[in-house]
Amino acid sequence: MTSSKIKQDKKEDFIPGVAGFEKAERSFNRELSWLEFNQRVLEQAITKETPLLERLRFFDIFVSNLDEFYMRRVGRLRNQVLSPLSFQSSDGLSPKQQIIKIKARVQEQMKLMQEELSGQIYPALEKEGIRPVRWSDLKNESKEKLTEVFIGNIFPILTPLAVDYGHPFPFISNLSKSLGVSLLHPVNGEKVFSRVKIPHEIPQWYRIEDEKGHTYINIDEIVINNLEELFPGTKILDKLIFRVTRNSDFEGDESLDLKEHIEEGLREQKFSPVIRLEYGGETKDSWILDYIKNELEIDAEDVYRMSCLPNYTRFDELIKIDKPHLKFRPWKPKIPRDFLDKKSNIFHKIKGKDIVVHHPYESFSSSVERFIETAANDPKVLAIKITLYRTTLNSKIIESLIFAAQNGKQVACLVELKASFEEEQNMRLTEKLEREGIHVITGMVGLKTHSKMCLVVRRDHDKVTTYTHLGTGNYNPVTSNIYTDLGLFTCREEVTREVMEVFNFLTGFSQKKDYKTLLVAPLNIKKRFIELIDYEIKA
Repeated sequence: MTSSKIKQDKKEDFIPGVAGFEKAERSFNRELSWLEFNQRVLEQAITKETPLLERLRFFDIFVSNLDEFYMRRVGRLRNQVLSPLSFQSSDGLSPKQQIIKIKARVQEQMKLMQEELSGQIYPALEKEGIRPVRWSDLKNESKEKLTEVFIGNIFPILTPLAVDYGHPFPFISNLSKSLGVSLLHPVNGEKVFSRVKIPHEIPQWYRIEDEKGHTYINIDEIVINNLEELFPGTKILDKLIFRVTRNSDFEGDESLDLKEHIEEGLREQKFSPVIRLEYGGETKDSWILDYIKNELEIDAEDVYRMSCLPNYTRFDELIKIDKPHLKFRPWKPKIPRDFLDKKSNIFHKIKGKDIVVHHPYESFSSSVERFIETAANDPKVLAIKITLYRTTLNSKIIESLIFAAQNGKQVACLVELKASFEEEQNMRLTEKLEREGIHVITGMVGLKTHSKMCLVVRRDHDKVTTYTHLGTGNYNPVTSNIYTDLGLFTCREEVTREVMEVFNFLTGFSQKKDYKTLLVAPLNIKKRFIELIDYEIKA
């Protein structure tokens, strides 16, 4: 190849106008990039700067994040593989290629998690008097006590489901933890399969009273070592812990009423295809794993060996151990200066000036919840409108909205039914609010409402004034103590007028597009962002 040809190829590899960036560096792969975000969560569990019990919490968060990733993002890739259409990522990978790369990276992360647990976390826990143990580590006296616990507390809940000519392979629900058992049929001598579901609703760790402090054993160890109680008189050949992940990327028929669309989606998701099979423990032969794979109709590339406990269990009981020095120092947010005086009228404060709050450093309860609670109780308030994406069913905000409606105020709520993994809870929330006479809008077909807005209409002494709260975070009392978000309280008419127009767009047929103060998707936000980027480029 000539030197001129080399120079030509090199020139084509660079992005015009951006020195030093090659073509391959123009964009990250969306899915692989997400795995690197979750890697940073895993690193919080690995670093010694994180308190010991909090490191267990980060393992739980890492696995929970990964579960959602598989249900939605890998689920979408699976749908694309089966589609007659051709799909390609921004870096030129097919859906199949992306799934292969995802598995390779996830297995690296699982190996890292196992090495950290066995090499660092468990020894450090033992030094602190916290001993997660295996059944084989126990004395006979402890085993006998745990067998009594099994018979009294665990055995009645478990339901072994055998598979034979009269009993089909049982339905395995999404993310449920199961024990697959290979048995010798007592009559014909053939291998038969039985499934035992290990419920999430009971404790996953049991404390053993001994002289060594906090000794804990996982429920899986108890069940596996007491299987004879479930299958008396039957020879147990093999057992395997496994867990399935089902595809939650559901499109559905959006020509339906939105509520019906979500209900249909929830029904479909329950029985959607399995896209990941995880298994743990040692198997004596491959029959039991092959049997499960065949019954679930899953390929080898979608099978993952679970190398350690966090892949299929949670550390809740260990995290709750009362050892403050092994946890983050409890955080108590400050009450914002403008909200310190509980007797002062918050609406007068907002009328005097805009107020900005910064969560979680400043209290969500003392600012946002107080704003809505005050509006619900104030006889001068005529109406409250709010958008709800993720919240809790029994939060103070929900109680305040119900109280306001019961006292004759006009209350309107947009509850986004398409909020990922909150669909079922938001359906229940919608029904709860509607029973109290609150006007509920359940989102818009084809769009997802992420705006966090609350509008309060109040009859002041001189005129009717509109007050608003705009936030970057959900109206959620739990996450507001963890996530970093900003909130603005204002009654400036150029803001509140446009917030009112947005609500009219969500609830009615407002066609306003010339927003001057707010950036509203899908109307003007993209155009304005591009203008701002162009301005920075020129600068």
